[in-house]
Amino acid sequence: MDYTVTYVDNKKVGTAKVIIKGIGVFTGSKKVTFKIVKTINGKDIDDKTKNESANDIKGVSSITDGKLIYKVTKEGTLDGKTVGKVTVVGLKKKSLKKVSIKSVLIYEGVKYKVTAIGKKAFKNGKKLKSIVIGKNVSKISKGAFAGCKKLKSITIKSKKIKKFVKGTFKGVKKICVIKVPKAKKKVYAKKIKKAGFKGIVK
Repeated sequence: MDYTVTYVDNKKVGTAKVIIKGIGVFTGSKKVTFKIVKTINGKDIDDKTKNESANDIKGVSSITDGKLIYKVTKEGTLDGKTVGKVTVVGLKKKSLKKVSIKSVLIYEGVKYKVTAIGKKAFKNGKKLKSIVIGKNVSKISKGAFAGCKKLKSITIKSKKIKKFVKGTFKGVKKICVIKVPKAKKKVYAKKIKKAGFKGIVK
């Protein structure tokens, strides 16, 4: 080799230097600078970019898993240090007969807890027969299941729901059965009935 290559300040984001020096019969040197930039998923980004590193917030307003539509209420991070939150706001597929609301949704590498069911989320879900509600849901908004006339069962896994809003079950037939955690049966049954549900809670 007729030259040496030396790197300067080449570990951190910013401007780095390469010094090339001739050796032996070759003399002289040359300095070359280049930029080291942050990346997310292999894509270069600069300091003016909103998402500067894998720790940054992945900003989206709504997402879908192909079956349900979710609204992002708290943004998560790609490194997993911050878990986001989402609310179910609608059906992506109107033909669904069964819906299972996950406890945690992973979207493009970011984790989101599914914490609520939004207003009229499943309204007039004419083909829906069963719904399973995940353990992280703490709120079910007004009219969430309104008009789901074919609904036969709702399974609630969450123990965090503090209130069932009046009108949540409007239009749901008496044949529908709501299954709740044993530890919350007495409390939930009272609140569910107060919200207007006319079927069985067990």
